Amino acid sequence: MRNLIVYENWRFSDDSVAEGGVYLEQSLPGDALGYDTIEPVVRCSDKNIVNFPPGAKMYWYYRDQLRGIYYVQSIQRQGPG
Repeated sequence: MRNLIVYENWRFSDDSVAEGGVYLEQSLPGDALGYDTIEPVVRCSDKNIVNFPPGAKMYWYYRDQLRGIYYVQSIQRQGPG
């Protein structure tokens, strides 16, 4: 398994991750604190996924190694459900 996204009670592996992007930011030393973002598109039939608590954590694993912990800002439904 290359990619795994864990959010609350949901687990999305390679087959259920349709697409996405990871943006890693590095600022010049002492300039500003950079922040990383992730924007995955996943296949999920559970409509409740859009109801998330503020500050909910999402974990991204790549090749079985934790690559980042992200805080959910928004979830958008893109298809019928």
